[in-house]
Amino acid sequence: MVGLIPKLPAMAWANVVLWTAMITLVTVVVSLIIATSVMLHFNGHLDLVNLIMALILPLALAIPVAGIFMVRHYQMIEANNALRQLAYTDSMLNCMNRRGFTASLDIALQYASPHRPCALLVIDADNFKQVNDNFGHDQGDLALGIIAGAIQSAIRAGDILGRLGGEEFGAFLPSSDDAQARIIAERIRQAVAAANFAPGGEPYALSVSIGGTLATEPTEFVSLYRAADQRLYAAKQRGRNRTHLDNVLEITSPTETTRTGTSA
Repeated sequence: MVGLIPKLPAMAWANVVLWTAMITLVTVVVSLIIATSVMLHFNGHLDLVNLIMALILPLALAIPVAGIFMVRHYQMIEANNALRQLAYTDSMLNCMNRRGFTASLDIALQYASPHRPCALLVIDADNFKQVNDNFGHDQGDLALGIIAGAIQSAIRAGDILGRLGGEEFGAFLPSSDDAQARIIAERIRQAVAAANFAPGGEPYALSVSIGGTLATEPTEFVSLYRAADQRLYAAKQRGRNRTHLDNVLEITSPTETTRTGTSA
């Protein structure tokens, strides 16, 4: 059992000790009650040796059995948590993947209100195909990591970053009004523009376009994303390396959001 201890975090090991002690205590108490009842019923008196045995045997059995069981139990919990984390994480960029991001937002967006607005920024790397074509996909992956790091450095503690797919990211800003969202979006744009990316030793400028909108009432991720994506499209149309936010959540028909003939 000792060899399994390092696999558990401190809190889980504390719970193992607590539950092992409680199970052992209950086992000892039950054993003593049964032994006392049996001796009084058949012998009419208590026997010290039998009482000691009724105490020692549960201790000898309950501690290792309960301890191993609880260690296995918490190992299973940690394994399930690790699998859940893996399912919701983009391991290459160390941020949420689309599944984890949308699941988190669908919960958080149920609490949006005029008094607690929140914002979604959709961030897309500009002309990213050129990076892969000119320098290879390994350098493209490096550039994505640099962009993700720049975004992470520009958002606040408590904000959520996710990779929505390819070179597109989402940043969710809880408790953020229009002015705050605009400030953070511009901070992200500047952080990416200032990032150091030098494939082959030659500096290469990275940039992102950002679209965003606010939610001031309960909504779903797909609705907020559609609105923010429209603003991203507008930012691309206006020349890239810019932000475009609107504090009104407007839902338009799919035909109005189609990106025809426009490259990223």
